Amino acid sequence: MANFRILVFSSLIALLVFTTPRAASADESENDDISLFIGSMLPNQVDGVSEILPMFGGRYGFGTKIGTFELGGANAHAEGVDYTLVDGSLRGDFDLGDGMHGLIYGGMDWSYWIKERSTDRQSETGFHIGTGATMSVSPNVSLRADFKFLGGPGTSLWLLIGVMFRNSGT
Repeated sequence: MANFRILVFSSLIALLVFTTPRAASADESENDDISLFIGSMLPNQVDGVSEILPMFGGRYGFGTKIGTFELGGANAHAEGVDYTLVDGSLRGDFDLGDGMHGLIYGGMDWSYWIKERSTDRQSETGFHIGTGATMSVSPNVSLRADFKFLGGPGTSLWLLIGVMFRNSGT
């Protein structure tokens, strides 16, 4: 219950901060965003993880001239597994039409988990690639959906949906 309260409180703070219109910066490529998501992890050959896990987490992205760097984290406590992921990505955004944007990204991640019927934690580094899309709800709020493939530990496919808050009108 405490995690749910923290998530709701964080969402409200993000809404207040990122939905306030701001003047566009001189460099339009430089804008920050926060994404909150829920979804499913479909594991394949991940040691001690045999069932689909419900995931939740968030990302912080900061724009640069070469793309958006995203730092993220995700967590699951289900099916006898405690799974945590921390990742870093370089994301490219492209216009798909009226209020729609496509995403493509890739990067490194670190997984830290307790497998089924165990108390020992394991950790492993890996990589990920992903694609997704956003649909604008307002100038500063978008809905976001992602397909993310992870390699290490084992392989897994993540199906994620969520909301993205941006601090610029782009």
